[in-house]
Amino acid sequence: MNSKKNVDQLIEEAFNSINNIERANVKPFLLSRVNNRMLSERKNSWWENVAFYIGKPSFAIPGLALLMLINLTAVIFSATEPSASIVEKNIQASNDEFSYTIASIYENENTEP
Repeated sequence: MNSKKNVDQLIEEAFNSINNIERANVKPFLLSRVNNRMLSERKNSWWENVAFYIGKPSFAIPGLALLMLINLTAVIFSATEPSASIVEKNIQASNDEFSYTIASIYENENTEP
């Protein structure tokens, strides 16, 4: 019975201990300070710094424009007009259509059913 009174008294003391609790107040800009401390402690590698600058729009947009310009100039200078050899091949193909050679006369065809 004595332990029951002791337990009840401990419970009452625990409940009464929270009566004078006030809301915790933090210093202004605490989250900014914590984030800044975390970033300053972490050492950035060389690749992270490069990726950070490449990801900025002031670097990415001119970089993409330059890449597109290089591709466009490569397409323009590699595209050639039909050369004389292609025209000659077309003329030769039409001439070969009417020429008969021994190989074309004696073609082996299976005439049996």
